[in-house]
Amino acid sequence: MQNDFHRRARLQIDHAPVVGISPEEESWLNIHTINCTECRDYAEITARVIQGLGSFSFHVDPGLTERVQKALTRSAEAVAASHVLRRKFFSGAVIALLLTWVGSLASWKAAALVAAQIHISPWTWKTGVVLWSLPSLCVALVLICGWPYLAGNSYEEREVA
Repeated sequence: MQNDFHRRARLQIDHAPVVGISPEEESWLNIHTINCTECRDYAEITARVIQGLGSFSFHVDPGLTERVQKALTRSAEAVAASHVLRRKFFSGAVIALLLTWVGSLASWKAAALVAAQIHISPWTWKTGVVLWSLPSLCVALVLICGWPYLAGNSYEEREVA
């Protein structure tokens, strides 16, 4: 049970400088740290570490900041363009698949009429229609299902300049 109080106190000590804690939690933490040397020491060490980190000073080259910003902008634009292209590619493939299906139905009816007039057996003309529409159906399915494999990630290959 005492271990749970220590865990709760340490969590509140860690959260207090970053996200803040409620007044009730702060009063509980104050009472607990007065009575518990372990948690009081933890709070003091945490405060020292935060003060120490605040004293660090970093000098960043302004050119570096600008190059990083440009690289991030280029990457975001490439991802956005890729999503637009992917959406267009997918919708085009779906339209191609629908047109293949409609065309196959239309050619099925026409092939049935022609086959009846010239006395071709049903399995022959049906096989012919299926084989005629199979390549376009396969291409449409490859475009729909195989897009991630065909597209590649060209923006991963660019170097940050």
